[in-house]
Amino acid sequence: MPALTESAVQPDRERLEHLLATSRPLVYRWALVRSGDADEAEDITQMVMLRVHAGLDSFRGDARFTTWLYRVTANTAIELERKRGVLARLRQQWSRRQSVTSGDRDPIDVIDDERVRDRIDRLLYALPTGQRCAFDLVDLQGCTPADAAHMLGIRPGTLRVNLLRARRALRRSMLDERATATGNETE
Repeated sequence: MPALTESAVQPDRERLEHLLATSRPLVYRWALVRSGDADEAEDITQMVMLRVHAGLDSFRGDARFTTWLYRVTANTAIELERKRGVLARLRQQWSRRQSVTSGDRDPIDVIDDERVRDRIDRLLYALPTGQRCAFDLVDLQGCTPADAAHMLGIRPGTLRVNLLRARRALRRSMLDERATATGNETE
């Protein structure tokens, strides 16, 4: 992507469109992790794509393009959270999420998949934003802790603390749920 970003800064419309198209899925994922809501993530992604299109010349090349793009995404998400009060809406939307069923799947499998997905979502989105972002970047996306810290704009030590706390909280929550489920089965 570096060669692409270098040429995208120059007025070549085709390369710029290619850069935006290849960056969009990554921006959407980051936005979804930050917001926890598909509609919010889509709004953030649209705003980021517009900002990147209009402000690509502000990319100085001091860091990797993905690091700059992440900061644009994070700042856009924060701005939108402030405007919309997304945290209250987030909890409501996740609690009443509707399932999408497929006609060729067994309804029991669909229900089981929904339960697993809901558990994972509930555990992940119960984490504070900093921990959730650190966990996503390092453990789910495979970024190095140093890169993740730089992308989040925090010190590496802070990232390690957030990551450790996220892992502990997720582990504790999973063990608690398992103990609760096991306890209910024996009754």
